[in-house]
Amino acid sequence: MVHYKYRSLSSNLWINPNNSKLDGVAFYAGRTVFDGVNRYIMGWCPTKNNSSDANNYDWAGSLVTHRLIQNTDGTFGVAIADGVDKKFATAKVLTPLKSIGSSNSNANYTLKANGIEKAYSLFDRETKPFKIKTQIIAGSSTQFGFGFGACGTQNEVYSIVFDLEKKQIRLEKSIKNGSSSAVISTLTQLPLAVPTSKQFDVTVVSENSVCVVYINDEIAFTNRIYKMSQNPWTIFANNGEVTLSDLKVFN
Repeated sequence: MVHYKYRSLSSNLWINPNNSKLDGVAFYAGRTVFDGVNRYIMGWCPTKNNSSDANNYDWAGSLVTHRLIQNTDGTFGVAIADGVDKKFATAKVLTPLKSIGSSNSNANYTLKANGIEKAYSLFDRETKPFKIKTQIIAGSSTQFGFGFGACGTQNEVYSIVFDLEKKQIRLEKSIKNGSSSAVISTLTQLPLAVPTSKQFDVTVVSENSVCVVYINDEIAFTNRIYKMSQNPWTIFANNGEVTLSDLKVFN
């Protein structure tokens, strides 16, 4: 995992920030470059043995580039690179294939889990590179996020979970047995800063099996999910209520 330290030019004392992780374990060997205006950190998202989600990471993989943001206190954050962001300019009209505990008006979705099963909206698969943008406001929900590789039966789902209680974002695999789903493994995880407003500005960008989630211009969460371009995707709340405003997909 890539970590960082920083120091003032007038000091030899290196400072360890409260969160030294800008991305997860699937962003490897990060190095920075400067174009005269912005500084970027580039690494790779590893492939997996036999191109299978169930297997371990291989060596090397796909190039991933984040734009570095330096805050006034010297700490860093990361955001989507402008060149990548502008590649995805055409918004699609989203129409849920199926919804449970979910209501929407225009591009605003409110999910209310009933305490027995989670609330979600299921959308058609994205076979081409895409970008998702939304603003999430967590009302009473403490677990919500995006599910990828979610076939119509949702027998196997790879979920990007925002966990406000654990202050963590993670990728987990769940298998549906009958009417219930059981999490069988947490694949990767990263600390998540939870603002008092419980508001998250989120951008997801994906090409083929690479998925990068940017949150509040603070962290990125890179993963490889082979099934994500083969099956539908979801927004979900495992408990409570959450709102996803201005939810749009761009190609």
